[in-house]
Amino acid sequence: MKISGFNGGNGIISVNAKLRLEQGWFDGACIRGTDKQFVVSFTGKDADWKGQPLFLCSTRNPHEPRIFRSIDGAVSELMRIGINNVQVIVSEALDIPHQSIVGKEKMKFCLKVRPFEEKDIGTRAYFIPKPDDFERYLQAFIEDIELLDTVEKIIKCDDSLDFIIETQCSKGELVELIQDIYKKHFQYKENIKWSI
Repeated sequence: MKISGFNGGNGIISVNAKLRLEQGWFDGACIRGTDKQFVVSFTGKDADWKGQPLFLCSTRNPHEPRIFRSIDGAVSELMRIGINNVQVIVSEALDIPHQSIVGKEKMKFCLKVRPFEEKDIGTRAYFIPKPDDFERYLQAFIEDIELLDTVEKIIKCDDSLDFIIETQCSKGELVELIQDIYKKHFQYKENIKWSI
């Protein structure tokens, strides 16, 4: 039984891929790409739509394949879905229809962070965080941002709490991604203020 992906397209998010795997529509996956640009498509008797394979996408951008910076990252996501039968093709050509990804211009944005201060008490924090807590949660916050698929690297600026983020997404997209991380951990919200 062939069913399209999101909104009649070929993109499918992880939770729906897991459901189709349980129904027996998928039997494996294929990872294609090179140089920190890997995408996932599915295999099986009902793993295509209108002659094109269904590909793994994100909820933020369901019309384009989700980009993984490494094969290990793609494999880990497939294992969470429940797929162990994986074929890897290392190639410049990504033959799944989507907007150009390989060679997309990299952008640089400055992430400014600071600890909560007295003026912040009563808004999001009820006390001034300890310096050690701020350093610990800041490190975890930066590490979580580095795990984003669209982030190439983060560089700490000397003598400041500024970080340069190299990414392939726009400022608005990056802010949304970081905001999602920030909201999920109350320790971040109680210790860190940030802006781009």
